[in-house]
Amino acid sequence: MDSRAKQVYYAKLCEQTERYHEMVEVMKQLVTTSPDITSHERELFNVAYKNTIGSRRASWRIISSIVQKEEMNPKGTRLVYAKNYKARVERELEQTCTEVLGIIKNVLLPKCQGAENRVYFHKMQGDYERYI
Repeated sequence: MDSRAKQVYYAKLCEQTERYHEMVEVMKQLVTTSPDITSHERELFNVAYKNTIGSRRASWRIISSIVQKEEMNPKGTRLVYAKNYKARVERELEQTCTEVLGIIKNVLLPKCQGAENRVYFHKMQGDYERYI
């Protein structure tokens, strides 16, 4: 099995075990090493980032709700901690979106072949720009 096939297989294992942060690293390495990717590899790249962002967005919604509840608390002793944690989640979300946008803009779009791939990456780009 060649190096690329190993990376794709490892990405599939990461997906099946729901270890999307590892899947992101594998797919990031694969696309930056060789940006001419197949439709299957393109899907794996998308799944990795979509699930990583999805879990952070879910965390952001939860912590935002907690911050709102703490703001209503007259003592408000835990509000600072909740706000700090919310800021941390927001930074992670922004960093991950910035990372994937950089890969799309600087690596994948300049090297992609065909209209279908171009449209696919522009759609991904729009999705992640929306989250920032």
